[in-house]
Formats: sequence, structure tokens, C-alpha cells
Amino acid sequence: MTSPTRGSAVLSTLRSRLKDGTWPVGTRLPGEHELAAELGVGRNTVREALRTLVNAGLLTARRGDGTYVIATDELEAALARRVDSEEAHRVLEVRGALEIETARLAATRATEADLADLRALLAERTDATARHDDAAFLRADLAFHEAVARASGNELLLELYLGVDRAATYARERRPGGATPGKAAPDKAAPATSPPEPHALVWATEDVHRDHDLLLDAITARDPEAAAAAARHLIEASHRILDSPGAHTASTDHSERTA
Repeated sequence: MTSPTRGSAVLSTLRSRLKDGTWPVGTRLPGEHELAAELGVGRNTVREALRTLVNAGLLTARRGDGTYVIATDELEAALARRVDSEEAHRVLEVRGALEIETARLAATRATEADLADLRALLAERTDATARHDDAAFLRADLAFHEAVARASGNELLLELYLGVDRAATYARERRPGGATPGKAAPDKAAPATSPPEPHALVWATEDVHRDHDLLLDAITARDPEAAAAAARHLIEASHRILDSPGAHTASTDHSERTA
């Protein structure tokens, strides 16, 4: 029988690796033998800890394939279950409320380092669009909006935003017929998921690019109302794109991602 103290320690270690980004969403975990040897415990102890995390909605076990990360904490797991049951427009409404407020706060709290990160990520997004690189575009877009939320200086708001954002982004992998999560990406800053299919660039319209520029300009100018307005325009553009006939396929894979 597993020692309660030893089992709790192993569970705590695994949770820490999920929380600190060692194992991002989409990561395939090492096997039980490897984890047991690394942690100096028996396989049963590791198996029980993994089962606990599967039951909590943080991991998913695929027979004959392995165990994958589908959420990094219980909040994200709970939001993932909820997001899976909601239609794209409802998810955008929730994301919109969060993005508008994070933009407003970022305009008053962003540091110079935050602004430098935002400029670099927006440049990456623009460059990916010019190269028609769908995967790079999606990574830069995700990272840009996360950076805005981080610049808000509100850790709880950031956690809520990331919970909805990641749950929506990876919801497809948890739906019937969804893609199997990919192995961990070499760069932990990039979403560790299977490469997105070539549809994300449907969001890269001229108007959406301009609104991203306006959002960054407003944050740089320390204008919270202009930043909130720019974020609102982006959400409204996302709703319009979802309603357009040409975005049907894109919305299947990327509808929860704002423009």
C-alpha cells in the first residue's frame, strides 16, 4: 500500500510541474517506470497520483498512447468542461468581458518590459501573416493576448483569462474526433498542442490587424478607455467572422480564439 505521506509528496510534485509550465497543455507525460525511477517511489504510487489528476480533469489517459496534459490546474479543468458544452459565441462573450478589462488595466499598469513584449509579439503576428504561416500566427496571437492580460497586473484576472483561453484553445482536443494532443513543444512559451490546421489566418483581416495596433497604441499611451474600445472592437470582429460563411471550417478549430 502506498504511504499517504509519500503519495501526497508525489502528487504535489506532479501538480507543481503542471502549474510551473514544466508540462504545458498537450504534453505527453513520461511513463510510469520513468517517473517512479526519477521520484524514487514505486509504480503504484505514481499510478495513484496520475489517477487522481485524471479524475481532477488535469490529465487524460489514452490507452496504448500515454497520458497527456489537458489542463494545468482545477480552475482550468472546470472551465474546460464548461467551455466544451458552450457554443463559440458564448465563449467569445466571456472572453470579451475579460479581454476588455485586462486591456483597460494594462493601459494603466503595463511596465516598459510589458510594452516591449507586446511590440515583439505583435510584430511576430504580422510577420506570420505575411508569410502565410498559420501555426506561427496562432502562437503569436495567443501570446499577444496573454501578454495583455499579464500586463493588467491582476494575477486573479490573469488566471481566469488563461483558464478560459486555454480551455477554449484546446477544447477541440477533448471533443469526439478531436486531434490527439501533441508532444511538448520545445519552446514552453508556445502552445504545446498539435499543429493547427491551416485555417487560423481567416482571422488575419486588415481591420483586425488595425485594431491590434490600436490596442497596443492605447496601452502605450496609457489610455484605458481607448484600450477597452480596441479590445471591444476585436471581440466584435470575432463575432462577425464567426458569422461569415467562409469561416465555417475555421470556426470548427479556432472559433474560441479571438481575432
